[in-house]
Amino acid sequence: MNFLSYILPKLAWFIPLCILFFLVYIALQNRRDAIDDKNIQSEGIEIDAKILKVSYDSQQRINNHLVAVLTLDYKVGNISVIASRGVIFSILDKGKVKEGEVVRIKVSKQDHNKFLFVDYKSV
Repeated sequence: MNFLSYILPKLAWFIPLCILFFLVYIALQNRRDAIDDKNIQSEGIEIDAKILKVSYDSQQRINNHLVAVLTLDYKVGNISVIASRGVIFSILDKGKVKEGEVVRIKVSKQDHNKFLFVDYKSV
């Protein structure tokens, strides 16, 4: 018991410090992803992609909108790419967002696995 009362106050700063580092890491990752999305929006290559799979969110929490992860197949030059990204779209567009349909995307010039949806909001 004497050991615990000696060591716990010494380690009391460690847990908040770990949480702080984790939150800073998340903030930096989100900022980097936002910068990448802005670069894709301004300098990306606009192409058509075929929807291979639609996975809807099990807990829809946005009124009149659906949240889903789309797996797309597209070609950039001679390279065929299969990539996934989240999307938010109106419930009225549910008929347009189904397997086999074509959506417009903008693909990064540096990394062809990164893309944005032109007609819908990327998540």
